[in-house]
Amino acid sequence: MTQYAFDDTRRALMAVWEAGDGQLARTVAVVPPAPEQEAVLRLSASLTTLSRWVWRTYTHPATAAESVEPNTEGWRRQGERDAFVEVLDHVSNPHLPDEQGSLVQSYVLVEEAAHRVGRALHAFGDQAAARGECGAASICRDV
Repeated sequence: MTQYAFDDTRRALMAVWEAGDGQLARTVAVVPPAPEQEAVLRLSASLTTLSRWVWRTYTHPATAAESVEPNTEGWRRQGERDAFVEVLDHVSNPHLPDEQGSLVQSYVLVEEAAHRVGRALHAFGDQAAARGECGAASICRDV
């Protein structure tokens, strides 16, 4: 399972994997100065959570449950696996708090984890926009 970490010296978001003896790491992205460290840590935690729930669909497949009939464990597991097809859409268009601060959350763990990644990325855009740093090379999104 991939875990994510932030190298604050290089401002790099890192992917980390167990490799038997030790761990391997790769730079996923170099983060511009705009986001605060807390925002990058929230993103790395959200990515790790998404990775954990996606990995769990492989370690706990629906076919290993007694039944896949509605409202059974197998049915729930299949729903988690089926959520894969919309992960990128949820990351790109996450559920955001409304004017009253209410937030729609999903009971499908893979889906909700994808929304959390999207909200973390959305926060990057909010921070950069507040600083007037939205440009072509920025991580700003439509905020």
